[in-house]
Amino acid sequence: MKGTIIAYALAISSCLAQPARQGETRTYLVQYKKDVRGAENSLEYLQSRGALMISERFPSIGVNLVKMTDNEALKVASRNDIAAVELNIDNYQVLGWLDPVQPQDTQDGQRKLAEEIPYGIAMVRAGEGNDGNLYLPNTDIVSPKKVCVIDSGYINNHEDLPTLDATDGHSTIPGNVWSKDGCGHGTHCAGTIGALGGNEKGVIGVIGDETKLDLFIVRVFDDDCFWGSEEGLIGAVEECIEAGADIVSMSLGSTWLSEIEGGQFKQHYDDDNVLFIAAAGNDGNNSPFYPASHSHVMSVAAVDEDENRAHFSQFNSQVEISGPGVGVKSTYKGGGYASLSGTSMATPHVAGVAALVWGHFPDCTNNQIRHALVKSARPKAANGECDEEYGFGIVDAWQAYLMISELGCDGVVDNTGEILGGCAFVEGGLGPSNCKNWCKEITIPWNGLVGTTQKCDFTELCDGCPECVAPEAPDDYWIVCGKKNNCDPPFKNAKTDELHEVRCCSDISKPGWKKKASCDVWGESELPGCKHAETYESADQICKDNDARLCTRLELEGDCTAGSGCSHDHDHIWSSTPNA
Repeated sequence: MKGTIIAYALAISSCLAQPARQGETRTYLVQYKKDVRGAENSLEYLQSRGALMISERFPSIGVNLVKMTDNEALKVASRNDIAAVELNIDNYQVLGWLDPVQPQDTQDGQRKLAEEIPYGIAMVRAGEGNDGNLYLPNTDIVSPKKVCVIDSGYINNHEDLPTLDATDGHSTIPGNVWSKDGCGHGTHCAGTIGALGGNEKGVIGVIGDETKLDLFIVRVFDDDCFWGSEEGLIGAVEECIEAGADIVSMSLGSTWLSEIEGGQFKQHYDDDNVLFIAAAGNDGNNSPFYPASHSHVMSVAAVDEDENRAHFSQFNSQVEISGPGVGVKSTYKGGGYASLSGTSMATPHVAGVAALVWGHFPDCTNNQIRHALVKSARPKAANGECDEEYGFGIVDAWQAYLMISELGCDGVVDNTGEILGGCAFVEGGLGPSNCKNWCKEITIPWNGLVGTTQKCDFTELCDGCPECVAPEAPDDYWIVCGKKNNCDPPFKNAKTDELHEVRCCSDISKPGWKKKASCDVWGESELPGCKHAETYESADQICKDNDARLCTRLELEGDCTAGSGCSHDHDHIWSSTPNA
């Protein structure tokens, strides 16, 4: 496996750069196995023998930056105490650009004559608002959250940005300080999060009060904002963590998949309560873009002023949420202002809203805030739920605040399994069980779901918020042969009032129940006694009475319960899978 990783890295690198000459050294990221005793010393030993040179260490994630030949890299990758070896390449780019036509009051970076609320701030319903709708202001933030912006720097003397201390930033670029920004991209993103409000200058950010927000800046691009390295991003994330960041905003990306990088996000998400947010990408196709497409990172798509998907915005299975990203006005280099477009611009809107909402509920975890943001987002998908273009919809500060106010931090999470990105993050999407986000809640239990039957909380939403009702029960379910190739047909649809056999599944071990080694469930047909002629409702109740459930179609088709009695291996058995 480790050899495969290094071979893949070398193959990819040959497409991106000149192959190394015989004996020439290149720079690699090497991750050792932290659970293997002494693993962290193995590279030190090889260095002492002159086989390689360690140029930087990231001990919290067990990664070293190493200079060595390709042949030596293959040897290192084959060691039992090494988890991964990846070539370090310059692969990251900023994901925003200066709009070719600038508003009159931002041309030549000139100072804006009056303070303006950019359309994006109103779209995400942050601040005081001025159109009669309900917004989430920053005045009641209990505990300001620290947002780490990984980008091209920060104009620290800009008239419309908080003035940060010397310790409030770091640069990974030699000779370039974090408090300057040659291309303006990072300053623009930071302004969307925290441009000062109430000063009669420029624009207003999502949190326009420097006493309600902590910013930390990590510079990973030089003045041309063209390429940043994988090592630079990994080092930048470590700087954010060491600075105590709650949220990391990354308006950059690459098509390069790094397993080491993905593991870093997972570790800090799980262990350090950090929420990672990144731009989905600007190629306008369905290719994954990283770091956004890592499952422990929120991938942000871009919409325009009319809330339509931007033509350049990436659409793939990892897109999770959307934000304003076309013609966004914010602070810029030279102490001025500019309009930029890209998923880069959408990302700080989401990061700012995350800080705004989390600041009101500081006891929530990163995962709980993430759940609240996606479940309260304004759906834009054609199916009204979640899709690859918009994710769960446009981030909405006010609705996220309301959700946590009503349900509490624990109440917003109904999925505690493996972390998956995109629409898979919340199993089932924004279906009937989530109508409580938009309507007054009256619980109506129905087959494990909760429906609601009241009007919308807010008049402004009622046109787009139909009356929420408990979902109707399906009319038919799949029945599946108890063992492969023993029935003709192997599976078919059945109406709920038909009579068929019953076999139950359990997710935990039960005495006498059978389990196949390749499956994660236990099956049984004697419940007690054999059930040969039951309706769907009766079958479902029989399993519940046995502290179990009906098996899914996939579990039955996979022979997970074959051989569990009552000669059902030759019969069609009720499954819990409806014919959707």
